[in-house]
Amino acid sequence: WRPPVPVPFKAAGRDVRATIEAQLVNMRDGGFISAHDIHLGRTIAFVGDGNNVATSLVHAGLMLGAHMRIATPKGYGLPAEAADVAARIAVKGAELKQYVDPKEAVKGADAIYTDVWTSMGQEVEYAERTKTFSRYQVNEAMMARAKADALFMHCLPAHRGQEVSDDVMESAASVAFDQAENRLHAQKAMLVALFADKG
Repeated sequence: WRPPVPVPFKAAGRDVRATIEAQLVNMRDGGFISAHDIHLGRTIAFVGDGNNVATSLVHAGLMLGAHMRIATPKGYGLPAEAADVAARIAVKGAELKQYVDPKEAVKGADAIYTDVWTSMGQEVEYAERTKTFSRYQVNEAMMARAKADALFMHCLPAHRGQEVSDDVMESAASVAFDQAENRLHAQKAMLVALFADKG
């Protein structure tokens, strides 16, 4: 027997991370037992680059019945294949809507999620991306367009002053560090399950 090798990071998506973080939107409401109850009917808005994080989050949310919105500059949206998959896996009437205007995407959302504007391997595009994504920063004004108790989410590490303002990152709405803690324990459990004695 040869144990499987988990790949938590890949260009197409971060499925392990998205599965773990799917629990967080409901944490501050006291929690539900059913995973489907966690996201059923909720609205999660992703603002920024339509990258692997956005893809995995959209897919996980739709499979749990959440309405997913994604706001990206033109040319930076979800890959066509990811959008096609999203349409096939959505349950309980969940929908994916894509926007260019981030203000429209976050209106009335239960949670706003973002990620870095320049991922590994894209460093040469840093200056261009910083300019292109400048109006996609999650700040207090953007959070104010979501629900009053909306959560702020980030997969970390964050570039404060770019995709998220410092005040939002440190606000009571932020669960970014809770996300990191959840990943630690869940990934340890995953490793135990994968490498346990198969005798």
